[in-house]
Amino acid sequence: MEETISLEEIFETLRKHLITIIISMFAGLAISGIVTFFILTPKYSSQAQLIVTLPQSDTENVNDVNTNLQMINTYKDMIVSDLVINEVKDRLETEDNVKMTAGQIKDAISVNQSENSQMFSIQAISTSALTAQQIANTTSQVFQENAKDVMNVDKISIISGAV
Repeated sequence: MEETISLEEIFETLRKHLITIIISMFAGLAISGIVTFFILTPKYSSQAQLIVTLPQSDTENVNDVNTNLQMINTYKDMIVSDLVINEVKDRLETEDNVKMTAGQIKDAISVNQSENSQMFSIQAISTSALTAQQIANTTSQVFQENAKDVMNVDKISIISGAV
């Protein structure tokens, strides 16, 4: 019992249900528009890039590079530490008039590093593009200052600020 369907039958079926197809298409479009504009909140991301630089010397030591790569994990932990986050919170309130709790700031930032790279980035996500930029820039500045004070490390440079 082999049954074949011709293109003519397919087009006839589509023509019979054309109104249902069009109504379904516009209903889906309307639902997605409502969800996009009224239910979902936009998320903006901004990132500042930092690099761990080696001191100027005539000979480059592979161990120095490996040590710096391993230190980036420590830097990641320090960036989300209470010391840095609380100072970021205070600066955001006083300088940028951004009111956020330390927990909100900690949730908004993430630290990313390419494998075997001395470069890493501080990424901030917020419902406002300006706030995301302010969080990323302030966090990178506060971290750079605290790394000098706490860890006696002044080899961290901000390559590009958040935009």
